[in-house]
Amino acid sequence: KTSQRFPPGFRGAPRPSHGMARPTPPSQSCLKALPAKSVQDFLSAVQECRLEQAQEALRQIRAAGSRRSKEAFGGMRAMLHYYLESSATLNQVAQALSFLDELKASSDARLVSSAAFNALLRGLLSRSGFEEAQWLRNEMLRFGVAPNEASLNLLMDTAARSGSHLDEAWDILEEMQKQHLKADKYTVSILTKQLSDRISDKRRVPRGVAMVEYFLKTQPEDVDEVLVNSLLDVFCKLGDMPRLEATLDRMREYGIRGSAVAYG
Repeated sequence: KTSQRFPPGFRGAPRPSHGMARPTPPSQSCLKALPAKSVQDFLSAVQECRLEQAQEALRQIRAAGSRRSKEAFGGMRAMLHYYLESSATLNQVAQALSFLDELKASSDARLVSSAAFNALLRGLLSRSGFEEAQWLRNEMLRFGVAPNEASLNLLMDTAARSGSHLDEAWDILEEMQKQHLKADKYTVSILTKQLSDRISDKRRVPRGVAMVEYFLKTQPEDVDEVLVNSLLDVFCKLGDMPRLEATLDRMREYGIRGSAVAYG
């Protein structure tokens, strides 16, 4: 059974947020092997925030696919991920997890994967729901699903964009680096910019700088001018000229063209 200790916002009627980007429906090309009417019923239900009806449409599609082809399975997976991401966007994670419990106990248990949970995490990211995302990470373990590189990047991005969970974002980056996983360069840029805004913090800034320098060393293909400029700004404010010069040298080594910001 799904845990009953849901964080705030996991229960109640679907609550669409005005101005929030809604998940993109799966392309029609990947749904061709599925019953057309059930697919249309499902898509209409999700788009109209009728998530219980969307679940029922998925059940009908599963029931019709006792000898499902590879293409049909792929379509079913795309629909499930769309439903899960939409559920998280609409504060309906509890309902989504109950449906995953149902799938886990069925012949379609392989649909309950890290990719499925990542769809939920994308929905939480859209509304900066980091506390819920952390809770969801623990639920993944209950389902026997291990967070993968994409899961940790989504968690880190959610924390970084929340504005109030920056320490947790750095913790996740450190965890990823210890596991030799690739961190998302855009999230690392956000975190580096935050270092410049907290330059007087004698504990967090040195730790963050060390992780950004490790990122530069281990992911050279992901280093860009935006990230380098943010790091240079940190060194300028710290008055650390040797590390500033070393970063400029690395920028030239990587073939990154400097701008007036970099050399100003």
